[in-house]
Amino acid sequence: MLMLTLPWSAMSSNNLADRDDDSRATPKAWGASGSNDTGWISLDAIGADPANGTLAYADLFMDFAPGALLDNLTFEISVDGSDGYWANEPQITLMDTQSPILDWRDYGDLGRQDSFSENSPEVVGGVLDTWLQPNSVSDASWLLPSGVTISDLVIDALRPADPRVSFSTQDVTIHDSATNPLDGRLYVLLDDDLLHLDNQASKQIIDIELGVQGRSLAIDADGNRLLIGTADGKVLSRSLVDSSVQTDLMATDDDTAIVRAVAIDDYGTLWAITDCLLHHMTVSQSSWTSTQLCTSDVLEVPTDLLIFSDKIYVATAENGIRVIDYNTISDSTGISVSIDTYTHWNTGNYLTSNSIMQLEKLNSNLLIATIGGGVNRYDMVADTWLATWSTNNWLSSNVVRGLALTEDWLHILAGSTVHAYDTGALLFRSQRQVTDMGLLNTGRTIIAWPSLGFRSPTSGLMMVSDGSGMLARQAGEILDGTMVLVSSPASSQMEVVAHIDDGEQGEIWIGGSSIIDRFDEADQSHRLRQ
Repeated sequence: MLMLTLPWSAMSSNNLADRDDDSRATPKAWGASGSNDTGWISLDAIGADPANGTLAYADLFMDFAPGALLDNLTFEISVDGSDGYWANEPQITLMDTQSPILDWRDYGDLGRQDSFSENSPEVVGGVLDTWLQPNSVSDASWLLPSGVTISDLVIDALRPADPRVSFSTQDVTIHDSATNPLDGRLYVLLDDDLLHLDNQASKQIIDIELGVQGRSLAIDADGNRLLIGTADGKVLSRSLVDSSVQTDLMATDDDTAIVRAVAIDDYGTLWAITDCLLHHMTVSQSSWTSTQLCTSDVLEVPTDLLIFSDKIYVATAENGIRVIDYNTISDSTGISVSIDTYTHWNTGNYLTSNSIMQLEKLNSNLLIATIGGGVNRYDMVADTWLATWSTNNWLSSNVVRGLALTEDWLHILAGSTVHAYDTGALLFRSQRQVTDMGLLNTGRTIIAWPSLGFRSPTSGLMMVSDGSGMLARQAGEILDGTMVLVSSPASSQMEVVAHIDDGEQGEIWIGGSSIIDRFDEADQSHRLRQ
């Protein structure tokens, strides 16, 4: 009798099976001679209990004829961590003789490793955290038992990036952001680049796609796609699973047309908006249909797009909001859309300002962030207007730069103040000046990073940018430090420069105006001291 034990765990993979029949050892009654080729066998170890130290195990029995002599016995182990086939610290033993075949205790997983051996300064906590070096990094290693042969080695690694560094003052623009619903990463359109952010990584910028010229983002959760509206009239598509480039969804004849906003409705219809034009394409269509929005010769520049219950709300920079009713029709020819009625909201009827920065949906309420008129509120289900948030009640300024909605919190950037609104209790809790959050300039942009997956923060964050490339973070009412996406000095006037030896690689101190900038050579980033 032969029994094999695999402690802790083992996972199966169909790709390792060489035979179509069941991969199990088949008992046979042999005569004078015979053979038994088991093929690949998947063993799933069960019964582990970490609380009392009980190991998981799986047994393999093979019956032989009485008095049989075994000759030419071959035993192989195959693992493939890249395909999910591995075992955690396995031990394989012959039961009768207690002869160990394999003892992988204290070596981690057989078939995969998710950390390196500790070797400071570049390997900390099992993570290799360093900049790209000209030749090699020799500090990262795994410890393997003697006699083990690795036939295939697959390294699954992120390609984290440091913030963009400049020695002159930078003025950056964050156009839009969106959160991946599968893993929680945050996509940010910074200038012409698309950044991928991971809040759990040691370097939070985990990928950069350069030169996409993105101006707007939307998530197609059903299609597992990130939609990117660009400055040259395109709608790009990227996979939410592996970030792979997919076929472009739209390319207008006018490469100067800016896709200001993109969205997808409950029927799977894609919507995109450029200056004065609303475009749509249903799931059964292969081309876009365009609808004229402007009712005069005055150019209307869209700023945001929101769809709710067969209504499209289009915010503009100077012309209020266009409300469009539409119907989705399904028949033998496929799915089509018909535009029904238009309504124009402005200061002549409902709004306190025609300059709209952002639209946000809070439950059934449409929140309208305006420049000069505070936050207008409209109940989309009851078709009623609610009291405006302004300097007459809650806000410190009627110039509202944006809204950030996360779990239980709505943050409003009004002037140079961030207001925290409790969406559960339906009341304003607190407010904080942007300059008290680690930023030097007036707040320009506010974005949300909800907690949606293993790459997102454990609690939803809002982040404020002042155009310097540094973002201040806040969870609810609690400050959460800063994040640097672009590192540059705060002052362009440099009068005195000195190198300070801090025991590591050193710091460069730059004095200009009333600000001292410090450039940390170890972190390769600017640190401010006022």
